[in-house]
Amino acid sequence: MAAPRYVVEAARRYVRERFPEMQGMRCSGEPAPAPGKYIVTARRRQQTHDGRSIERIVRVTIDADGKVLRVNTSK
Repeated sequence: MAAPRYVVEAARRYVRERFPEMQGMRCSGEPAPAPGKYIVTARRRQQTHDGRSIERIVRVTIDADGKVLRVNTSK
């Protein structure tokens, strides 16, 4: 079961505001183990300064009201 669309969109807005380099990201949402909470994962492939390609990942834990509870990001 996927997260509701409005929860994914709230997380997407948060990631765009906080991490502008994530423009064009792909997002997926799933229920968290705690009831009423969801984990939304945003992914985007980026080029490093030396030309290599890496995948940047931002995970947002968000509740059903759209309040961001926790954010984890790859380097």
